[in-house]
Amino acid sequence: MIKRVFVDTHHTFVGNIVFLSCEPRQVRVDKKDYNSPMRVEPGKWTIELMVKPVADDGTASGRENIKVTMESAKNPCEGLQEFQPVELAGLEYNMMANERGQAMAFWRLRGLRPAGQAGQAAR
Repeated sequence: MIKRVFVDTHHTFVGNIVFLSCEPRQVRVDKKDYNSPMRVEPGKWTIELMVKPVADDGTASGRENIKVTMESAKNPCEGLQEFQPVELAGLEYNMMANERGQAMAFWRLRGLRPAGQAGQAAR
């Protein structure tokens, strides 16, 4: 099974990728118990983005919000404003089997920066 695919954002999404929110990633204390309390997972962030996926004819097929996980010792979204266009570095679409053998998909990101700031390293 393919476990990871790197996403070419210029061919996967149309128009701007828009930053919506960023918060420390939270996970269940007991992953097998959906009623267990949540705890912050240090060094990981959940970033919500709005994208417009490309349809078969090359146009936008509506809008979709995706949540991506990014590892960073400090807030990688510091200074970003809600609805600000961003550029992504190293977007991955991952698949794995959970404890019950069911396929589970998730997004990971290596960096982001405000759109139009060429030459600056993604955070």
